[in-house]
Amino acid sequence: LKFPRDRADTPVHLSGVPMATGTDKSAGEASLGRDQFDDQALDTLAALLRVLGKVTLDVQGLDTQRFANLTEEWAKHLLSLAPAPGAGAGRVARRDWRGVRQFVHEHRMTEQQLVLKSSSAWRDVVSTLITSINQSFEGEHQSDGQVLETMKSFCASIGQTDIDELKKNAEVVAGTLSAAFHRRKATHERQMYELGRKVDTLGHQLSEAERQKSIDPLTSLHNRRVLDAALAEAASLRHGYGHRATLSMLDVDHFKKVNDQYGHSSGDAVLKGLADTLTRCFPRRTDVVVRFGGEEFAVLLSHTGEADAAIAVARLQEAVRALVVRHNERAIQISISVGVAEIQPDQTIAQWIDSADACLYQAKKTGRDRAVLASQAGVPPKK
Repeated sequence: LKFPRDRADTPVHLSGVPMATGTDKSAGEASLGRDQFDDQALDTLAALLRVLGKVTLDVQGLDTQRFANLTEEWAKHLLSLAPAPGAGAGRVARRDWRGVRQFVHEHRMTEQQLVLKSSSAWRDVVSTLITSINQSFEGEHQSDGQVLETMKSFCASIGQTDIDELKKNAEVVAGTLSAAFHRRKATHERQMYELGRKVDTLGHQLSEAERQKSIDPLTSLHNRRVLDAALAEAASLRHGYGHRATLSMLDVDHFKKVNDQYGHSSGDAVLKGLADTLTRCFPRRTDVVVRFGGEEFAVLLSHTGEADAAIAVARLQEAVRALVVRHNERAIQISISVGVAEIQPDQTIAQWIDSADACLYQAKKTGRDRAVLASQAGVPPKK
Protein backbone atom coordinates (compact mmCIF):
# COMPACT_ATOMS: atom_id res chain seq x y z
CA LEU A 1 0.00 0.00 0.00
CA LYS A 2 1.59 3.28 -1.12
CA PHE A 3 0.67 6.64 0.37
CA PRO A 4 1.13 10.08 -1.23
CA ARG A 5 4.32 11.80 -0.19
CA ASP A 6 4.99 15.51 0.22
CA ARG A 7 8.65 16.41 -0.22
CA ALA A 8 8.20 19.97 1.06
CA ASP A 9 9.02 18.86 4.58
CA THR A 10 12.24 16.98 3.75
CA PRO A 11 14.85 19.51 2.64
CA VAL A 12 17.45 17.43 4.50
CA HIS A 13 17.95 13.79 3.57
CA LEU A 14 16.29 11.38 6.03
CA SER A 15 19.49 9.43 6.60
CA GLY A 16 21.50 12.56 7.37
CA VAL A 17 24.19 11.36 4.92
CA PRO A 18 24.45 12.69 1.34
CA MET A 19 23.73 10.15 -1.38
CA ALA A 20 26.73 9.25 -3.52
CA THR A 21 26.28 10.48 -7.10
CA GLY A 22 28.41 9.16 -9.93
CA THR A 23 29.33 11.15 -13.01
CA ASP A 24 27.49 8.63 -15.19
CA LYS A 25 24.07 9.33 -13.54
CA SER A 26 21.88 12.32 -14.22
CA ALA A 27 20.51 14.56 -11.46
CA GLY A 28 17.03 13.15 -12.14
CA GLU A 29 18.22 9.57 -11.58
CA ALA A 30 19.94 10.57 -8.32
CA SER A 31 16.77 12.33 -7.16
CA LEU A 32 14.70 9.23 -7.95
CA GLY A 33 17.08 7.12 -5.84
CA ARG A 34 16.67 9.50 -2.91
CA ASP A 35 12.88 9.43 -3.29
CA GLN A 36 12.87 5.62 -3.20
CA PHE A 37 15.12 5.65 -0.13
CA ASP A 38 12.87 8.17 1.63
CA ASP A 39 9.78 6.06 0.84
CA GLN A 40 11.42 2.97 2.31
CA ALA A 41 12.54 4.89 5.41
CA LEU A 42 9.04 6.27 6.01
CA ASP A 43 7.43 2.85 5.47
CA THR A 44 9.90 1.26 7.89
CA LEU A 45 9.40 3.92 10.57
CA ALA A 46 5.60 3.66 10.30
CA ALA A 47 5.82 -0.14 10.53
CA LEU A 48 7.99 0.15 13.67
CA LEU A 49 5.44 2.49 15.27
CA ARG A 50 2.62 0.05 14.53
CA VAL A 51 4.58 -2.86 15.99
CA LEU A 52 5.28 -0.75 19.10
CA GLY A 53 1.56 -0.08 19.46
CA LYS A 54 0.56 -3.69 18.90
CA VAL A 55 3.20 -5.35 21.10
CA THR A 56 3.26 -3.19 24.24
CA LEU A 57 3.61 -4.20 27.89
CA ASP A 58 0.36 -5.10 29.68
CA VAL A 59 1.12 -3.13 32.84
CA GLN A 60 -1.43 -1.91 35.37
CA GLY A 61 -2.10 1.79 34.78
CA LEU A 62 -1.22 1.73 31.07
CA ASP A 63 -4.01 2.18 28.50
CA THR A 64 -2.66 -0.14 25.81
CA GLN A 65 -5.63 0.39 23.47
CA ARG A 66 -5.25 4.17 23.51
CA PHE A 67 -1.50 3.86 22.92
CA ALA A 68 -2.14 1.55 19.94
CA ASN A 69 -4.58 4.10 18.49
CA LEU A 70 -2.04 6.91 18.92
CA THR A 71 0.75 4.93 17.24
CA GLU A 72 -1.58 4.29 14.29
CA GLU A 73 -2.34 8.02 14.03
CA TRP A 74 1.37 8.89 14.13
CA ALA A 75 2.08 6.28 11.45
CA LYS A 76 -0.59 7.79 9.17
CA HIS A 77 0.80 11.25 9.87
CA LEU A 78 4.28 10.21 8.73
CA LEU A 79 3.06 8.29 5.69
CA SER A 80 0.37 10.58 4.28
CA LEU A 81 0.66 13.86 6.22
CA ALA A 82 -2.60 13.19 8.04
CA PRO A 83 -3.05 15.36 11.17
CA ALA A 84 -0.79 14.40 14.07
CA PRO A 85 -2.57 13.32 17.29
CA GLY A 86 -3.98 16.41 18.99
CA ALA A 87 -3.69 18.56 15.86
CA GLY A 88 -6.62 19.96 13.96
CA ALA A 89 -8.33 18.38 10.98
CA GLY A 90 -6.98 18.58 7.43
CA ARG A 91 -3.79 17.59 5.67
CA VAL A 92 -0.66 19.25 7.07
CA ALA A 93 2.37 20.62 5.19
CA ARG A 94 5.20 19.26 7.33
CA ARG A 95 5.86 16.16 9.37
CA ASP A 96 6.14 16.65 13.12
CA TRP A 97 9.39 14.74 13.73
CA ARG A 98 9.90 16.32 17.15
CA GLY A 99 6.37 15.29 18.16
CA VAL A 100 6.79 11.62 17.22
CA ARG A 101 10.12 11.43 19.06
CA GLN A 102 8.58 13.00 22.16
CA PHE A 103 5.57 10.65 21.96
CA VAL A 104 7.74 7.50 21.90
CA HIS A 105 10.08 8.85 24.60
CA GLU A 106 7.23 9.75 26.99
CA HIS A 107 5.57 6.37 26.50
CA ARG A 108 8.77 4.46 27.23
CA MET A 109 9.40 6.56 30.35
CA THR A 110 5.84 5.94 31.60
CA GLU A 111 6.18 2.23 30.84
CA GLN A 112 9.47 2.06 32.74
CA GLN A 113 8.04 3.84 35.80
CA LEU A 114 5.01 1.52 35.94
CA VAL A 115 7.17 -1.61 35.61
CA LEU A 116 9.53 -0.39 38.35
CA LYS A 117 6.58 0.43 40.61
CA SER A 118 5.04 -3.00 40.07
CA SER A 119 8.32 -4.89 40.61
CA SER A 120 9.07 -2.83 43.74
CA ALA A 121 5.71 -3.78 45.25
CA TRP A 122 6.38 -7.48 44.65
CA ARG A 123 9.87 -7.23 46.15
CA ASP A 124 8.39 -5.68 49.30
CA VAL A 125 5.90 -8.54 49.71
CA VAL A 126 8.54 -11.24 49.19
CA SER A 127 10.97 -9.46 51.51
CA THR A 128 8.34 -9.35 54.28
CA LEU A 129 7.69 -13.08 53.99
CA ILE A 130 11.39 -13.96 54.04
CA THR A 131 12.04 -11.69 57.04
CA SER A 132 9.19 -13.32 58.96
CA ILE A 133 10.55 -16.82 58.31
CA ASN A 134 14.09 -15.80 59.29
CA GLN A 135 12.86 -14.30 62.56
CA SER A 136 11.04 -17.55 63.32
CA PHE A 137 14.21 -19.62 62.91
CA GLU A 138 16.33 -17.15 64.89
CA GLY A 139 13.86 -17.19 67.81
CA GLU A 140 13.83 -21.00 67.91
CA HIS A 141 17.63 -21.09 67.82
CA GLN A 142 17.89 -18.82 70.89
CA SER A 143 15.31 -20.88 72.80
CA ASP A 144 17.10 -24.13 71.92
CA GLY A 145 20.37 -22.62 73.17
CA GLN A 146 18.88 -21.87 76.59
CA VAL A 147 17.54 -25.42 76.91
CA LEU A 148 20.88 -26.93 75.93
CA GLU A 149 22.76 -24.84 78.49
CA THR A 150 20.35 -25.93 81.21
CA MET A 151 20.70 -29.59 80.21
CA LYS A 152 24.50 -29.34 80.18
CA SER A 153 24.47 -27.82 83.66
CA PHE A 154 22.18 -30.57 84.93
CA CYS A 155 24.33 -33.35 83.41
CA ALA A 156 27.43 -31.84 84.96
CA SER A 157 25.82 -31.84 88.42
CA ILE A 158 25.03 -35.58 88.32
CA GLY A 159 27.43 -37.45 90.59
CA GLN A 160 28.67 -34.25 92.23
CA THR A 161 25.61 -33.32 94.29
CA ASP A 162 23.37 -35.08 96.76
CA ILE A 163 19.89 -36.37 95.99
CA ASP A 164 18.05 -33.28 97.26
CA GLU A 165 20.21 -30.94 95.16
CA LEU A 166 19.82 -33.21 92.16
CA LYS A 167 16.05 -33.14 92.64
CA LYS A 168 16.07 -29.36 92.67
CA ASN A 169 18.20 -29.28 89.51
CA ALA A 170 15.80 -31.71 87.83
CA GLU A 171 12.88 -29.45 88.74
CA VAL A 172 14.75 -26.49 87.19
CA VAL A 173 15.34 -28.50 84.01
CA ALA A 174 11.69 -29.54 83.87
CA GLY A 175 10.60 -25.93 84.36
CA THR A 176 13.00 -24.72 81.70
CA LEU A 177 11.78 -27.34 79.22
CA SER A 178 8.13 -26.59 79.98
CA ALA A 179 8.68 -22.86 79.57
CA ALA A 180 10.60 -23.44 76.32
CA PHE A 181 7.84 -25.62 74.92
CA HIS A 182 5.18 -23.06 75.87
CA ARG A 183 7.20 -20.24 74.35
CA ARG A 184 7.74 -22.25 71.20
CA LYS A 185 4.03 -23.06 70.96
CA ALA A 186 3.06 -19.42 71.49
CA THR A 187 5.71 -18.29 69.01
CA HIS A 188 4.56 -20.80 66.41
CA GLU A 189 0.93 -19.77 66.85
CA ARG A 190 1.83 -16.08 66.53
CA GLN A 191 4.07 -16.74 63.53
CA MET A 192 1.46 -18.89 61.82
CA TYR A 193 -1.11 -16.15 62.37
CA GLU A 194 1.23 -13.48 60.97
CA LEU A 195 2.27 -15.70 58.09
CA GLY A 196 -1.36 -16.52 57.34
CA ARG A 197 -2.23 -12.82 57.38
CA LYS A 198 0.63 -12.03 55.00
CA VAL A 199 -0.34 -14.89 52.69
CA ASP A 200 -3.93 -13.59 52.69
CA THR A 201 -2.64 -10.13 51.81
CA LEU A 202 -0.49 -11.58 49.05
CA GLY A 203 -3.48 -13.55 47.78
CA HIS A 204 -5.60 -10.39 47.68
CA GLN A 205 -2.84 -8.57 45.83
CA LEU A 206 -2.58 -11.39 43.31
CA SER A 207 -6.37 -11.37 42.86
CA GLU A 208 -6.38 -7.60 42.42
CA ALA A 209 -3.52 -7.81 39.92
CA GLU A 210 -5.43 -10.47 37.98
CA ARG A 211 -8.59 -8.33 38.12
CA GLN A 212 -6.71 -5.27 36.88
CA LYS A 213 -5.55 -7.26 33.85
CA SER A 214 -9.24 -7.65 32.96
CA ILE A 215 -10.11 -3.96 33.42
CA ASP A 216 -9.82 -1.21 30.83
CA PRO A 217 -7.78 1.50 32.61
CA LEU A 218 -9.54 4.45 30.94
CA THR A 219 -13.21 3.52 31.43
CA SER A 220 -12.91 0.94 34.28
CA LEU A 221 -15.09 -1.41 32.22
CA HIS A 222 -14.13 -5.00 31.49
CA ASN A 223 -11.84 -5.52 28.50
CA ARG A 224 -11.86 -7.92 25.55
CA ARG A 225 -10.33 -10.68 27.68
CA VAL A 226 -13.46 -10.84 29.85
CA LEU A 227 -15.77 -10.71 26.84
CA ASP A 228 -14.02 -13.66 25.18
CA ALA A 229 -14.57 -15.80 28.28
CA ALA A 230 -18.21 -14.68 28.63
CA LEU A 231 -18.94 -15.37 24.96
CA ALA A 232 -17.48 -18.87 25.26
CA GLU A 233 -19.69 -19.58 28.28
CA ALA A 234 -22.80 -18.15 26.58
CA ALA A 235 -22.16 -20.20 23.42
CA SER A 236 -21.71 -23.35 25.51
CA LEU A 237 -25.02 -22.76 27.32
CA ARG A 238 -26.78 -22.04 24.01
CA HIS A 239 -25.51 -25.15 22.26
CA GLY A 240 -25.83 -27.43 25.28
CA TYR A 241 -29.00 -26.21 27.01
CA GLY A 242 -30.70 -23.81 24.61
CA HIS A 243 -30.10 -20.73 26.78
CA ARG A 244 -30.52 -17.52 24.78
CA ALA A 245 -27.93 -14.73 24.70
CA THR A 246 -27.64 -11.52 22.69
CA LEU A 247 -24.56 -9.50 21.80
CA SER A 248 -24.69 -5.78 21.01
CA MET A 249 -21.77 -4.01 19.37
CA LEU A 250 -21.87 -0.21 19.56
CA ASP A 251 -19.72 2.61 18.31
CA VAL A 252 -19.54 6.37 19.01
CA ASP A 253 -20.66 8.26 15.92
CA HIS A 254 -18.09 10.67 14.42
CA PHE A 255 -15.69 10.07 17.29
CA LYS A 256 -12.68 11.17 15.22
CA LYS A 257 -14.27 14.60 14.85
CA VAL A 258 -14.46 14.84 18.65
CA ASN A 259 -10.73 14.16 18.92
CA ASP A 260 -9.86 16.49 16.04
CA GLN A 261 -12.09 19.35 17.21
CA TYR A 262 -11.69 19.16 21.00
CA GLY A 263 -8.53 17.08 21.55
CA HIS A 264 -7.83 13.57 22.83
CA SER A 265 -8.46 14.46 26.46
CA SER A 266 -12.01 15.44 25.51
CA GLY A 267 -12.33 12.20 23.56
CA ASP A 268 -11.28 10.29 26.68
CA ALA A 269 -13.90 12.19 28.71
CA VAL A 270 -16.56 11.17 26.16
CA LEU A 271 -15.57 7.50 26.43
CA LYS A 272 -15.73 7.68 30.24
CA GLY A 273 -19.16 9.34 30.10
CA LEU A 274 -20.45 6.67 27.73
CA ALA A 275 -19.00 3.92 29.96
CA ASP A 276 -20.87 5.32 32.98
CA THR A 277 -24.09 5.44 30.95
CA LEU A 278 -23.63 1.83 29.84
CA THR A 279 -23.10 0.72 33.44
CA ARG A 280 -26.32 2.45 34.54
CA CYS A 281 -28.36 1.04 31.66
CA PHE A 282 -27.15 -2.55 32.14
CA PRO A 283 -27.01 -3.08 35.93
CA ARG A 284 -27.68 -6.84 36.14
CA ARG A 285 -24.88 -8.98 37.54
CA THR A 286 -25.10 -11.17 34.44
CA ASP A 287 -24.75 -8.20 32.04
CA VAL A 288 -21.23 -8.01 30.60
CA VAL A 289 -20.28 -4.47 29.50
CA VAL A 290 -16.93 -4.23 27.73
CA ARG A 291 -14.75 -1.69 25.99
CA PHE A 292 -14.05 -3.63 22.82
CA GLY A 293 -11.39 -1.27 21.51
CA GLY A 294 -11.03 2.43 20.71
CA GLU A 295 -14.51 3.98 20.62
CA GLU A 296 -16.22 0.59 20.22
CA PHE A 297 -18.03 -1.15 23.08
CA ALA A 298 -19.87 -4.46 23.49
CA VAL A 299 -22.73 -5.61 25.73
CA LEU A 300 -23.50 -9.29 26.27
CA LEU A 301 -26.95 -10.01 27.73
CA SER A 302 -27.35 -13.56 29.01
CA HIS A 303 -30.76 -15.27 29.07
CA THR A 304 -32.02 -12.53 26.76
CA GLY A 305 -33.46 -12.77 23.26
CA GLU A 306 -32.97 -10.25 20.48
CA ALA A 307 -36.34 -8.53 20.97
CA ASP A 308 -35.76 -7.85 24.67
CA ALA A 309 -32.19 -6.75 23.95
CA ALA A 310 -33.52 -4.29 21.35
CA ILE A 311 -35.73 -2.68 24.01
CA ALA A 312 -32.75 -2.31 26.34
CA VAL A 313 -30.63 -0.87 23.52
CA ALA A 314 -33.37 1.68 22.69
CA ARG A 315 -33.28 2.86 26.33
CA LEU A 316 -29.50 3.10 26.10
CA GLN A 317 -29.67 5.25 22.97
CA GLU A 318 -32.12 7.63 24.61
CA ALA A 319 -29.80 7.94 27.61
CA VAL A 320 -26.82 8.62 25.32
CA ARG A 321 -28.71 11.31 23.39
CA ALA A 322 -29.42 13.02 26.71
CA LEU A 323 -25.80 12.71 27.83
CA VAL A 324 -23.81 15.94 28.02
CA VAL A 325 -20.07 15.51 28.58
CA ARG A 326 -18.50 18.63 30.06
CA HIS A 327 -14.75 18.96 29.62
CA ASN A 328 -12.47 21.99 29.42
CA GLU A 329 -15.50 24.32 29.61
CA ARG A 330 -17.08 22.62 26.62
CA ALA A 331 -20.34 20.69 26.43
CA ILE A 332 -20.11 17.69 24.10
CA GLN A 333 -23.07 15.57 22.97
CA ILE A 334 -22.81 12.30 21.09
CA SER A 335 -24.86 9.51 19.56
CA ILE A 336 -24.13 5.83 19.04
CA SER A 337 -24.79 3.22 16.38
CA VAL A 338 -25.58 -0.32 17.51
CA GLY A 339 -25.64 -3.79 15.98
CA VAL A 340 -27.68 -6.44 17.84
CA ALA A 341 -27.41 -10.19 17.24
CA GLU A 342 -28.72 -13.20 19.17
CA ILE A 343 -26.57 -16.32 18.97
CA GLN A 344 -28.06 -19.00 16.72
CA PRO A 345 -27.86 -22.78 17.35
CA ASP A 346 -25.50 -23.34 14.42
CA GLN A 347 -23.26 -20.30 14.96
CA THR A 348 -19.67 -20.24 16.16
CA ILE A 349 -18.50 -17.43 18.44
CA ALA A 350 -16.64 -15.77 15.55
CA GLN A 351 -19.77 -15.88 13.37
CA TRP A 352 -21.82 -14.42 16.22
CA ILE A 353 -19.43 -11.49 16.61
CA ASP A 354 -19.35 -10.99 12.82
CA SER A 355 -23.14 -10.90 12.75
CA ALA A 356 -23.35 -8.17 15.42
CA ASP A 357 -20.49 -6.29 13.76
CA ALA A 358 -22.20 -6.45 10.36
CA CYS A 359 -25.35 -4.97 11.91
CA LEU A 360 -23.26 -2.18 13.45
CA TYR A 361 -21.66 -1.51 10.06
CA GLN A 362 -25.10 -1.24 8.45
CA ALA A 363 -26.34 1.10 11.22
CA LYS A 364 -23.46 3.48 10.53
CA LYS A 365 -23.80 3.14 6.77
CA THR A 366 -27.53 3.99 6.82
CA GLY A 367 -27.30 7.20 8.82
CA ARG A 368 -25.90 6.44 12.31
CA ASP A 369 -27.68 7.05 15.65
CA ARG A 370 -29.71 3.88 15.19
CA ALA A 371 -29.75 0.17 15.99
CA VAL A 372 -29.91 -2.66 13.44
CA LEU A 373 -31.05 -6.16 14.44
CA ALA A 374 -29.59 -9.26 12.83
CA SER A 375 -33.05 -10.80 12.37
CA GLN A 376 -34.14 -7.79 10.31
CA ALA A 377 -30.90 -6.84 8.58
CA GLY A 378 -30.33 -9.84 6.32
CA VAL A 379 -26.75 -8.76 5.63
CA PRO A 380 -23.64 -10.97 5.44
CA PRO A 381 -20.79 -10.34 7.86
CA LYS A 382 -18.67 -7.31 6.99
CA LYS A 383 -15.60 -8.18 4.91
